[in-house]
Amino acid sequence: GISASTAMADLRVLYGEKISDPFCSLLEVSGYKILLDCGWNEDFNPDFLKPLAKVAKDIDFVLITFPDIPHLGALPYAFANFGLDCPVYCTVPVWRMGRLFLEDAVMNYEEVGMTQFTIKHVREAIDRMKPLKFSQDVILESKKPEEDPLTVTPYAAGRIIGGCFWHINFDSGVIIYAVEFNHRTEQHLNRFVLEAFSRPTLLITDATCMSYPTERRQSLDSQLFQAIQATLSQGADVLIPVDAGGRVLELLLCLYRFWIQAKMDNHGYFIFSSRVAESIIEYAKSLAEWMSDSCRNDLNNTHRRPFQFGESLKVALNLAEIDRYQGPKLILATNESLIGGYSLKIWKKLLRAPPNLLIVPQRGQYGSPTQQFFFPHRPKYINLKIRKLLPTRLLPAQTKPTITPANKDTPEESTAEKSQENNNSGPSKPKPNLTGVKVEKEGGKMVKKRKRKKKAKFPLFSFKKEERKYDDYGEIIDPEDFKVPEEAMTPTPDMARVNKRFRGPNPNPNQDFTPMRGGAGGGPPGPKGPFMDVGRRARFGEFQGNERNFQQGERNFPPGERNFPKGERNFQQNEMFQGNPGGNATGAGFKSGLEGAKEPMTMLWDTQFIRVHCRILCLNYEGRSDGKAVKNTLSQVKPHNLIILRGSVKDKGALRKYMEDSQRCKVMVPQNGQMVHAISGSETQRAVIHPTLSAKLEFKSVDPNMRIAWMNALLQDGEEKKSEMRMLIPAPEARVRGHAALYLGNVKFAGLQRLLIEEGGLNANFHGNIMVCNNGQITIQKKVSKAKRSIRIEGGLSEDYYKVRKLLVSQYTVL
Repeated sequence: GISASTAMADLRVLYGEKISDPFCSLLEVSGYKILLDCGWNEDFNPDFLKPLAKVAKDIDFVLITFPDIPHLGALPYAFANFGLDCPVYCTVPVWRMGRLFLEDAVMNYEEVGMTQFTIKHVREAIDRMKPLKFSQDVILESKKPEEDPLTVTPYAAGRIIGGCFWHINFDSGVIIYAVEFNHRTEQHLNRFVLEAFSRPTLLITDATCMSYPTERRQSLDSQLFQAIQATLSQGADVLIPVDAGGRVLELLLCLYRFWIQAKMDNHGYFIFSSRVAESIIEYAKSLAEWMSDSCRNDLNNTHRRPFQFGESLKVALNLAEIDRYQGPKLILATNESLIGGYSLKIWKKLLRAPPNLLIVPQRGQYGSPTQQFFFPHRPKYINLKIRKLLPTRLLPAQTKPTITPANKDTPEESTAEKSQENNNSGPSKPKPNLTGVKVEKEGGKMVKKRKRKKKAKFPLFSFKKEERKYDDYGEIIDPEDFKVPEEAMTPTPDMARVNKRFRGPNPNPNQDFTPMRGGAGGGPPGPKGPFMDVGRRARFGEFQGNERNFQQGERNFPPGERNFPKGERNFQQNEMFQGNPGGNATGAGFKSGLEGAKEPMTMLWDTQFIRVHCRILCLNYEGRSDGKAVKNTLSQVKPHNLIILRGSVKDKGALRKYMEDSQRCKVMVPQNGQMVHAISGSETQRAVIHPTLSAKLEFKSVDPNMRIAWMNALLQDGEEKKSEMRMLIPAPEARVRGHAALYLGNVKFAGLQRLLIEEGGLNANFHGNIMVCNNGQITIQKKVSKAKRSIRIEGGLSEDYYKVRKLLVSQYTVL
């Protein structure tokens, strides 16, 4: 009739071992399967999520720590494709800002063919989230009724508004999941409070910034303000790539205060450019209760909410709005890695001019341009990867994606299996002779004869003319496009309208306008048709034969507006220049390549080596704790078991050595896909205390959160069912034996010295590690060993000795 349970905790790192990986781990505690973060990198490669796809259907709960892409970027894709069906717990700001992070990523990359997930998938994933407040306990009910629930609580971790670490309380211990926390108090966020939780059973953390040096915040702000002021005074522009709704809030608040104090409105414009910029600022205004004490005090005293910037901050939802501001500009644009979004497009315009300045506040994704700028020796050329969208049928055969059926082996596997079968079943086939020597048997002897080489039929190298199927912009080269239809020989009213736009008004309205050769500029008239020569492609003009419109001089269309099938490139006539002052060929009849394409498109990476001429300044505004702060925090927490996730091999090894040497705890550093047994199982027995025994217990307080009592009891025998628990009853007085006194508590000598002087009226001084009372008549010494801690008091029997002993014992809880 004993109810026994084996409490274990296993952790499997799905991905997140390397410093470039996002966070995603599977924690199993007493039958529960909890997904710790569900991140993705900004490449959005579905192959990266294969480990998650294998376990997605078995997950009970998901815990999200931060709202950025490395912590929740894969949620929409997992819900839509992997069968993930469970609640997702996070804080209220993570719930709000996470949606904006994902929507900004979708809108930034959908123009280059990112079809992994859409806005619809984002909203479906966000609807599955259950927002919580800090210190709000949640009892996670298990799918199995015989298992006990877990209590999960989020606490503030700093760095990003709403960012948290998770406190998981179960029967046999406490698990804390804390990654990328910040130990510093910032302008809009308080520091994290991990030190309040001492001696957890298991602590899961990372070693991302162990070797990165950090500067004082005053020094960083001074360098930032001086560089911006000097650049704008020269008439140049400043670009700061930022994330969608995380660290950008700290930078906005910091730069706005500098902008107002230095009266920078006369020197330039302060612009925040993002597709979700307005929503970010509006959400930030409503989250004052999640911010630092200084922000809340300002709200209470001045009744002014944080992030009310007024007219000094210009919000630009697209690049056209930025171009309206003529003059020096300070631009904050997404994304932070310079691999997409408005920041990449703006930077391409600024990198050619040396006076312009690029300020990099965080490293961004591994391998990105911002990460390359953080190298100790900054390269003159950077490796820039640009996404391009091309029709799949236009790609060479070696670059087309191939799909291998699940029931077929890969070429490597099939070759290995065939060779193994040949070795196991009979003699193998003779190998081809590649030496040119043939061995024959003549008269009982083996004679070597050399083969005569065949003469080549073509002694010269063969040549095959390569014909290009598509141009530099991914459009099919169709010979029909170079032919002039007969109908185009006669001028039409539509042609006259277009020619009038390019050449100016006709001085004689009654005179018929004759189409000109050589393009929009003019040239001698001829019978070749409007704007065209023989063998030369038209770059602009209008043709009645296939109803194609081109804009004057415009060839660099965005990928999403140019690379689509021939049949979908038709516009409605007379819409070419209507309703678009910028001159882009976008009318009511225009269809996007992503929406109207009827053939599959493939996104390719184009690697370019670009020389950077503009100035670059790297400042660490990531908001992560450095190596020294991480060590100090872990030394105060003192976990029994420690698991280190993301980080370089060097950083993880340094943190592991420090914890094993100084704290003597069990440290585990798992690799991707590896399962580690974090907490070993132990068999426990549960019993119910009888009311008679409960009434006799005398509890004493050890600290505000703990009360303890001594109990003499017997486990009642009986033939109960296995599902029922046994009962503890009071032990007979004849069987009760006395026990040695237990002294519970931690006595500090500084407090004891003050007590002896104030209440005892004794002289107490320190001589090294020994406290001496009454000029050496009584000594108190603390001894610490691996097994126990003890305090030894020595002195002659006297009234002062017993007085010192009584005051010392009063500092303990005695059982």
